Amino acid sequence: MVFLEPIQLKENFIIMVYNCRTYGGDNMKTKSTLISMVFQDLKRGIKNKRFWMILIVMGIMAALTMVFDGVWAVQKVKMGVPPGEFDGVSFTARDEIDIITGSGLFVYYMPFLAAIAYSYSIMDDWKHGYYHQIVQRCSMKKYFWSRFISNALLGGILLVLIYAVIVGVAELGITYNPFLRDVVDYYTNTESYKVSYNASIRWGRHILCDSLNYVAWRLLGCVQFFGMGVLYGAISGVIAFMTSNRVLVYAAPVLILGLWEKWLYAVILLFQKNEMVTETLRYFFIKPYVGSFGYLILYGFLVFLIVLVLCIAKVLEPKIMERYREGGSER
Repeated sequence: MVFLEPIQLKENFIIMVYNCRTYGGDNMKTKSTLISMVFQDLKRGIKNKRFWMILIVMGIMAALTMVFDGVWAVQKVKMGVPPGEFDGVSFTARDEIDIITGSGLFVYYMPFLAAIAYSYSIMDDWKHGYYHQIVQRCSMKKYFWSRFISNALLGGILLVLIYAVIVGVAELGITYNPFLRDVVDYYTNTESYKVSYNASIRWGRHILCDSLNYVAWRLLGCVQFFGMGVLYGAISGVIAFMTSNRVLVYAAPVLILGLWEKWLYAVILLFQKNEMVTETLRYFFIKPYVGSFGYLILYGFLVFLIVLVLCIAKVLEPKIMERYREGGSER
């Protein structure tokens, strides 16, 4: 028998009561539906302090990056150095957003952040046995799919909000900053900035829309970040139901992304003389990047991967059900 400290008992009781109220409601005869459970999970995840701490930290990191970039940019203006001379620095909100979201550190942090958005809830339910109280008001199958869907959706929501925070910090801190108005004008009046932003929607080599406006391009970026977050969240959700090893659950999407990219690079190098093959493979890099916002093939590939993960979850469902029936708590 395992004895818990009074404080731990109190915490477990509070969470147990919260879960019962969340999924059972005041009417104990009412069964929870899958949609209502997903809705409650989304509210629970968004209200979690961890969710908002991630957004605050990412906003601070974005602001610090812009400050460091802005110091040299302002110095260049004061010294009268022509824009683009020596280092090609261009200090505008558009450029800073693209630099931050296109950095390798940012790209490989995204799968990790999408994984920690809500997968901790699945592991905590297993570790402390909280899911016993939840499945009293619903079937084990509903519990599995509600947690899985919520984990995927919260991963997408978190990445979209991170992208929105970066865009907001850049626009407010640079474009609409009265102290930097002369500096921004200095860089936006250059010929390189006035060149087309390459904001086109493509299906392979076919251009469907030649030029999107700035707002539409950023909204398209939100769609891509949401799709990537849903994929990463779904992957971590499946793994969280199979193991309570947090390192494995959080690192799995990052490892999958890294291995997939290495494999693609290897194939591109192998067929580097075949322009058609190399041109096609670049649409299959599953990482959020401003240059790929308009690649419709990538969105189709994302949908395919999400459906594939759903199919894997369906195949693993009996094994997961068996694990939860045989297990209980790993306290």
